[in-house]
Amino acid sequence: MSFHSAVARLFLEIGSYSDIIGPVCIGRKGPWTSGDRAESRNTNRRHRSVVGLHESAAAGFHFSRPRRPHRKTRAGDHHAGHLVALPAPAGNETQTDSAGFPNDAFGLTIELLPSGHILGAAQILIQNGQRIVYTGDFKLKPNRTADPAEVPLCDTLIMECTFGRPKYVFPCAEEVERRLIEFIEAAFEDRRVPILLAYAMGKSQEVLKFLGDRGYTVCLSRQTMDVVKLYEECGVVFKNHERFVNDNLYGKVLMIPPYLVRTRMVEKISNRRTAVLTGWAMDAETKNRFGADEAIPMSDHADFEELNDYVERARPSRIYTVHGGPEFARHLRRRGFRAEHLAPGGQLEFW
Repeated sequence: MSFHSAVARLFLEIGSYSDIIGPVCIGRKGPWTSGDRAESRNTNRRHRSVVGLHESAAAGFHFSRPRRPHRKTRAGDHHAGHLVALPAPAGNETQTDSAGFPNDAFGLTIELLPSGHILGAAQILIQNGQRIVYTGDFKLKPNRTADPAEVPLCDTLIMECTFGRPKYVFPCAEEVERRLIEFIEAAFEDRRVPILLAYAMGKSQEVLKFLGDRGYTVCLSRQTMDVVKLYEECGVVFKNHERFVNDNLYGKVLMIPPYLVRTRMVEKISNRRTAVLTGWAMDAETKNRFGADEAIPMSDHADFEELNDYVERARPSRIYTVHGGPEFARHLRRRGFRAEHLAPGGQLEFW
């Protein structure tokens, strides 16, 4: 397999999954340095990838060491990993400068840029005369617990389009937070336990930061608490939270991953009221699909307007979309962009 084909294969493979870098893995902005494999592990099935280099490729690429040691949380450990290995060219030894940056790794410069999705999530910028960006999951609107996304100029853009249809335009953050508070206060008034269904990594930490800072006590499942500890190791400060270990939930909010809603742990809370926090709340059937009483449109992904905004700011000459369906690529073509939706199993060449 040629190197260019290997790069194309890498983008297609990871395009079937999600973030390149997950929590704790991005310790600094800039070119990757020596020796380490970049890993990504998340609790959502879309975030189950482990993308990096096999030892045989170590002479061709270099990865940065995170600011803190990467730990695999038990949350989501049942998901399989995914490894993509890129072969280094025979007889080519990578030269590095005094800082350890590769300066002749296939003639490429590789940088990680914040994606605004969750803490540590990164986009990849590859330069070789041309500039290629793979966004992974991203979000342009500000988060409380993640660095804001950067939008680099590029020639080729490979972007997620999970919410790539016009109906997926989310309310402003203030409106979403108002609805969340109203749900909690209405449950308390009816002497019920408000249960929030949110992915254990990323979204739960955003919600915890918001509610904890407002004085609410939030009880967390083991899965969510494991990730909260990782965030705290990275310097994120949370208030008013505790591990859910018993039925003492009076006046407290319980937050759990969505897949726990039909477990015995939840079913024994007879006076419960549940709300799922997801961008899919824009769909009328979401409450029934998640088994919730209410659905609130809170997402750590870009909505339709943010997807368009990213394209306009990046100014690419060609665009490939992944995740979601082909609708957003068709929308971009109608706007005059050269756009194509990618499905797993194809092959591309970039140079």
